[in-house]
Amino acid sequence: MSFAKKIASLVAETVASPLENSYVFDQGGNTVVLRSRGDHAGADLSGLDLSGVKLEQANLENANLTGANLSGAHLEGANLIGAKFSGTILTGTHLKDAKIEIESLQNAVFDVAPAGLSAEDLVSLKMRAR
Repeated sequence: MSFAKKIASLVAETVASPLENSYVFDQGGNTVVLRSRGDHAGADLSGLDLSGVKLEQANLENANLTGANLSGAHLEGANLIGAKFSGTILTGTHLKDAKIEIESLQNAVFDVAPAGLSAEDLVSLKMRAR
């Protein structure tokens, strides 16, 4: 993506989801800014404490969420296709209408089912993970 297109995309995201609804994290010396409806495809969010963040309808396609804590996070309508969830804590995560591949959750950590996933999904997930 060209620099001009990246700036235009950032401006559009800021208008759609003002900075007051943003989350800023340090990831290995790089600053990561996350927001609802933001385009965070391919972002490295591994190991971050993202508990309680509100990232509804965010694009997290192919994001690396390995070892991240998403407890109580709001990811309703988010695109999580291809995201890596190995060791990710998903206790009480809100996933209603999220696009997610159940198979990619095989090594994720649950104490209770994330909102938006049925008990049937988790039973089949546990069977595949063994």
